[in-house]
Amino acid sequence: MPEAEANWSQQIDKISYGVAGFVGLVVLCMPFVFSGSMNTNDLEVASDELNKTVKAIPDRLKPHPPVDLKDIVATQWTAGSSATQDPAWRTEIDPVVIKLTESKEGEKCIHEPGAITAIEVDRDPAAKRAHLVVKGRPSPKNEAVVIERMELLRREDGGEPRPVPDFKATGEFEHKDSTVVPGRTYSYKLVTHAAKDPKAPAHFSFVDVEKRQESAELGPTPPVPHEFSLTFNNPQFEGLEAQFYGSRFTFLDYKQGKAVTVYGKIYKEGETSPDGRFEFFQVEPEKVTVREKGTGAKHPVAINAPPRPVDLWSPVVLAPPAPPEGAEPAVEPPAKGKDGKEKKPTKPAASAKGKVEPKGEKKVEKKPEKDKKAEKGGAKKKPKGFG
Repeated sequence: MPEAEANWSQQIDKISYGVAGFVGLVVLCMPFVFSGSMNTNDLEVASDELNKTVKAIPDRLKPHPPVDLKDIVATQWTAGSSATQDPAWRTEIDPVVIKLTESKEGEKCIHEPGAITAIEVDRDPAAKRAHLVVKGRPSPKNEAVVIERMELLRREDGGEPRPVPDFKATGEFEHKDSTVVPGRTYSYKLVTHAAKDPKAPAHFSFVDVEKRQESAELGPTPPVPHEFSLTFNNPQFEGLEAQFYGSRFTFLDYKQGKAVTVYGKIYKEGETSPDGRFEFFQVEPEKVTVREKGTGAKHPVAINAPPRPVDLWSPVVLAPPAPPEGAEPAVEPPAKGKDGKEKKPTKPAASAKGKVEPKGEKKVEKKPEKDKKAEKGGAKKKPKGFG
């Protein structure tokens, strides 16, 4: 009986294929029958398409292979072979931690004054000028506020503070101030403008908070260095020629990268410095005008004027905050040697008579009067007419 049923099902499949093919052929031939004309080529094309359709029917009717769910369930947690691309194996997952922070009602935003931390001086070889570098920052104690804008105020020679025009910053900064004038002193302070941080908690209040804060002023600085210094006396005028005795002439030679000083030389009107940058443009009884050949700027120097500052000075820095009242002074740790052991204090050396002499001090011997006169007699004399 099972074999007969299997054969009967196969016969039914064949009959169904034949019926399907016949029906498809009838459908394809209907347009030609009803139109009254029939083309042999069209019939062949239709027949080929029908054959392809019929051949594809068994593939579509093939039964799917059975799925062994029991095997899948038994092996679903079995680890396969490891590979270098596999992530690190973990058996635990970090738990989610939620922290509850108690907030105080009526907490205020904090906006405190910033600070100018240092003022340094430097030279620009391209511009051949000295400039100041100002360093500063907003207050690190600010809370729940954002700095919208900052101003850098500058005081020149003790005058009124004025904003530095090309300054832009909202955080810690290092600004190059190239608008300073040689020979003048400067002080700086920082102004911060704040607003409430949009990300701040809702209970933080910005009411009664100073939106504008000014820092303490840092300065004044030493005078900004000049590019040259001239000390002269006793100018002479013989006919159309004018000359003077330069006891000391210092100028910045950027080719050598250093300041050059020339002592005790006679200069004529129109003569230039060794580097060709400065010209003694005009010699007058009470002054000499020095002209920069590159820019054309003229600098009058009075007779017997003291030397002008040329060298760069040490940075002006913000003093550390004073310790609170009653705090004990910090004790310096003892010095240690290369082996890490503490060094023992050394005793001062004893003299021949047994007296202890302070270290570093030398005994000065008095010279006889004859030696002093000999030294004075050996000093160099200035040229005649330039005393």
